[in-house]
Amino acid sequence: MSDTDAIKVDSIEQAEKIILEHVNNGKNYRDIAQIAFDVNGTVKRFNPSQISKIKAKNEENQAQNAHDSDKSLVFKMFKAGKSITDVVIETGLNYEYVKKAHEEFLESEDKVMVPKWFYEEAIGLASYPGYSRTFENAKKVMDELMEADQMLLDIFSNCTECGQALDYEKESIIVAKKNLRVAWHHEDCS
Repeated sequence: MSDTDAIKVDSIEQAEKIILEHVNNGKNYRDIAQIAFDVNGTVKRFNPSQISKIKAKNEENQAQNAHDSDKSLVFKMFKAGKSITDVVIETGLNYEYVKKAHEEFLESEDKVMVPKWFYEEAIGLASYPGYSRTFENAKKVMDELMEADQMLLDIFSNCTECGQALDYEKESIIVAKKNLRVAWHHEDCS
């Protein structure tokens, strides 16, 4: 194609869209490289390497759009009460992707994920005599648990037997309390 036969376009992006149409229609890169574009009075041709980059950029955008549609689907499933495991099984999506999407979903709903032991301790504290089940008391219990958890992390962070960090998310406070009476250590380090 000669420069006088150049296709008039308003921008490089518009020329890239035409290039993509030719690529998607199966035209080879050498033939596409012969097409001239008139971009605001300047004649522009794309070489095979540039065409390949335009195609790759488009594929990345399509992958991102697919992830956006995946995220929309998993958000709907979380909204319907599905667990992370259920979503992974039903969609076939990667566990790490679904887990991250779940964290984003919880954040968008102004919710947070807490360890199971934390939840169980909150239920236990809320069941003490004298605590009525009100929002204010629930908040008070959560504040007390947060304070206690932080105190454990601040004061007792390493096992006195093996020196490794204690993971309070995996150990219940009851087990930690039993072990902290004499020395703080893992339950199986004695």
